[in-house]
Amino acid sequence: MNLSKTFDSILELSPNDKKNVKKLYQFIVNHYKDEPHYVPPLKMELLGSKLLKTKGLLRHNHPFHDHAKVRYFLALSKDKKVLGSIAAVVNEAHNNYYQEKTGFFGFFECIDNQETAFALLDKAKNWLLSQGMEIMRGPANFSTNEPIGLQIKAFDTIPFINTPHNYPYYQTFLENYGFQKSMDLLAQMMPVRDNDKETEGRIDRLKRFSDKIKTRFNITLEDFNLKKPQKHLEIIKELYQEAWKDNWGFVPTSDKEFDILAHNLKTVADPSLVKIAFVNGKPAAFIGSLPDINEVLIKCKKWPEIFKLVRLFWWLIRKKFTRVRLLLFGIKEEYRMMGLDGVLFLEEFLAGGNLKRNYHFCEISWLLETNQLVIKAGENMKAHTYKTWRLFDLPLK
Repeated sequence: MNLSKTFDSILELSPNDKKNVKKLYQFIVNHYKDEPHYVPPLKMELLGSKLLKTKGLLRHNHPFHDHAKVRYFLALSKDKKVLGSIAAVVNEAHNNYYQEKTGFFGFFECIDNQETAFALLDKAKNWLLSQGMEIMRGPANFSTNEPIGLQIKAFDTIPFINTPHNYPYYQTFLENYGFQKSMDLLAQMMPVRDNDKETEGRIDRLKRFSDKIKTRFNITLEDFNLKKPQKHLEIIKELYQEAWKDNWGFVPTSDKEFDILAHNLKTVADPSLVKIAFVNGKPAAFIGSLPDINEVLIKCKKWPEIFKLVRLFWWLIRKKFTRVRLLLFGIKEEYRMMGLDGVLFLEEFLAGGNLKRNYHFCEISWLLETNQLVIKAGENMKAHTYKTWRLFDLPLK
C-alpha cells in the first residue's frame, strides 16, 4: 500500500557521523517492529560496543571501511522522521580482485512509497557515478561476509542467523527502477531428525560410500577445537581463501575482517558441527554449521540488548537450539572430485542428529544457483530448496 506521506529531504552522512548512523539503525528496527518474521540485528553488530569490544559494521572503525568508501542516505519527512535508508559502497577490495568498476548498495529499507525509494536509489546511483563506477549491484550489507541479497520468496519464514529478511514490495521498487537479476542465492532446508525407513536406507548407503572414500584417500576429520582454536582457525582461513577464490562474488578477507569472523565463530560455535578434513594429513576441506541465534532473538526482539545477550548465552550453555545454519563449506580444487563433499555432508548430518543435542532443522545457505555440485549433495541428504535471495544489477550511464 502506498503511503500518502512522502519524503521532504535526503540526508547524506558518512560512517563517522555517529549520531545519524544511530538513526539509521533505529529506523531499521522501527520499520520492522510489526513484522512477525523479522529478527532485528543486535545493536553491537551494526554500531559496535565499547563494553564488549566489538566494532559495528556501520561505523568507520570496522575493518571493512579500511578498503571501502561508504555513504549513507536517509529520507526524511518534514518533521525529520526517517522514512528510508540506503548505503552506497565502493568496495576497492572487490574491484581490485575482479578488475572492474562495480559499486554496491545496501541497507536499503523504505516505507511502501515508490517516490521515496526512487529518491534514495537516485542518491546512491549518483554518488557511485561520481566515484567512477559502471555497475550498481545489490542489495549487499556489505559483502559476501555479511547478509546479501533481496529475499524474493518464503516471506512467512523466520530468517536464520546472518541472512536477510525484507518486505516483498522492495522487489517491485528495484525492478521498476530498472534493476535486473544478477544472481540468485538459494537456501535448502534439511531435516536433521528424520527416521523414516527411506532416510535410514539412504544414510546406510552414504555411510558405506563414505567409508570407502575415507579409506581410499586416507581422509581424516577433526572437530573444531574451542580450547585451542588458533591452529584450526588458521587452517579454516587458508581453506576458505583457497576454496572460494573462484566463487562468484567472493573477495578475500583481510586479516582484521577474518579476526571478527573468527571471534563470532568462537562465541557461538558448536565444535562438533565445525569439521576439517585432511587428505594424507594435509588440510583439504572444511564444513561448519552454527546454532541459529535468531531462534532466541525472535522471542525477545523488543527486550533491551543486555537481556537479549543473557538469554542468548543461556541457550548456548543449555544447548537448547533446534535450528542450525550450514554456512561454511569449501574444498580445495585438487580434492574436489574424490567425494569429499558427500563425506562432509554425511558427517555434519550425523553430528547434528546426535541425541545429546536438540537440532531438528538445518538451513544450507546461501548457495549460488549455479553451484549444482553442492545443491545435489544437499538433495542427497533429503534437503529441498525453499528460499531465494536475489542480487540485482543496474548499468550506470
